[in-house]
Amino acid sequence: MTVEDDMNRVTERMGSNRYGKVERTYPTPDTCGHSPDGLNTCVDHDCPCAKGQRERDKAPMVEADADPVALQMVYPHQPEERPDDLVSRKAAILAVCAERSGMAHIAGMPYGTVTLEAACDAIRALPTAGQDKAEVDGLRAEVERLTISEDVSRASIDTLKHTYNQLFEAMQAEQADHKKTATERDALRAEVEEIAPLEEALRTTRREHRAAMADADTLRAEVAALRAQVEAMREALVVIADGRGVCGCCGARAVGPNGGVLQCDCPDPVWDHQDSEAIARAALSTPAAASPQGWMPIDTAPKDGRMVFLLVDYTDGAAPLDDAEIAATIGFNCLDDTGEDEWHLVGWNWSQDCFTDGQGTVIGWTDFSPPAPALPNADKEDV
Repeated sequence: MTVEDDMNRVTERMGSNRYGKVERTYPTPDTCGHSPDGLNTCVDHDCPCAKGQRERDKAPMVEADADPVALQMVYPHQPEERPDDLVSRKAAILAVCAERSGMAHIAGMPYGTVTLEAACDAIRALPTAGQDKAEVDGLRAEVERLTISEDVSRASIDTLKHTYNQLFEAMQAEQADHKKTATERDALRAEVEEIAPLEEALRTTRREHRAAMADADTLRAEVAALRAQVEAMREALVVIADGRGVCGCCGARAVGPNGGVLQCDCPDPVWDHQDSEAIARAALSTPAAASPQGWMPIDTAPKDGRMVFLLVDYTDGAAPLDDAEIAATIGFNCLDDTGEDEWHLVGWNWSQDCFTDGQGTVIGWTDFSPPAPALPNADKEDV
């Protein structure tokens, strides 16, 4: 007999957990003195045996690592187990299987709260013989099915996790591509903004080019007109150079040393233009200067086709004169236009009434204004 037996106490094994077995010792109702007629119920709720009764009526939590012995409660009058313990465990297990959850609560039963793993372990620990064998076999089949379902569920969860990881990685890649695309889009927008001024400048240049082409057509027309005018002037100069269409007239001889009038006696003069005729008549009718210093060297004469007074020293063939003499006339030189340095004489100031084929040297010139100076041989005798 132990000390605990002397104290009329009983030890209850409440199960085990990860820290080891849990044992509590309480007095029993038949030894506390509060149970009349030897009943198993204490009438004093403040008695320690009542506390022990309340602890025995509690539904302990069975851990996943509980062994079959941990699912049993040892009472003083029934050392192995009470008849309702097996029913309570089965009800709790069936409730867990029906709820498909990890926890189930059965009110008023010793094993009302139990985990799925603990229920499976309890089913496996049930006896394999007796009147409950068919029910136990059904529970075991249900456990196996649940186990298989759990494995399948775990495999499905793993597959879902893998799929989720793949989708997450794809989402991250897509976000990276989106950021890259946004960056490229911003770069393209910047390039477009840079190209826009260039395009506007190009359009402006094209408009200016088209305007310049239109101006070029106008300029071409103007150049063609100017060329036609130049060609007409060249033809006119050629006519003048050949002596066609321009006729001089015979002029009277020069008068005395004090000057006089260079007369032009042209009964039938022929001119292409009235202005040229008037200029020639005015030039040949200008009074001579008192001295020959008004004549300038022929090297300084203009050669742009302009009509000027010319002083000619005839040396040969001045028929009908037998002797050569110096005479004044008018003429022009077109060296600047034709490149030929040649003086073209339009008329002679002779006493003859016709042109001659005389040859001579142009030795001086002067402009129409002031009047032509007097001839060097103006003191010759009148004819």
